[in-house]
Amino acid sequence: MLRLVSSTVRVVALVVLAFFYALGLPLALVESGRRVMAGIRAPDLAGIRRAELGDDTVARFDAIRQRIPPHDAYLLTGRGAGAAGLFRVRYELAPRRPILADSTTTESRGAVRWLVVAHATPLAPDLVDLAAGEAPPR
Repeated sequence: MLRLVSSTVRVVALVVLAFFYALGLPLALVESGRRVMAGIRAPDLAGIRRAELGDDTVARFDAIRQRIPPHDAYLLTGRGAGAAGLFRVRYELAPRRPILADSTTTESRGAVRWLVVAHATPLAPDLVDLAAGEAPPR
């Protein structure tokens, strides 16, 4: 009896997995093809970036990049941004080293001058100069 239940569970799991791939794979291929075609049609990489993020967000990232020196670290926190939003900020501000606010101790935060607050997409991040006594946005 146990073998019958075990083999039935395996068959059901295999069917569910096949169903998942049958539905998900074509959608993923269509989305990938759309992004590749957008990259081919765009005049330059900056145009692709502006189309994906929007002019305001690109301008905000550029302003933050100009204020934080490339060798400085910054404290990164998110307001509903999720992992994808935090990853986007880290990518856009590279090679500056992020210190994730949720995973650090108070001692390591004390030496950081900059605070970058990531928001849920499509909002651009905010930059706070902690050394100047600026208050984080609410």
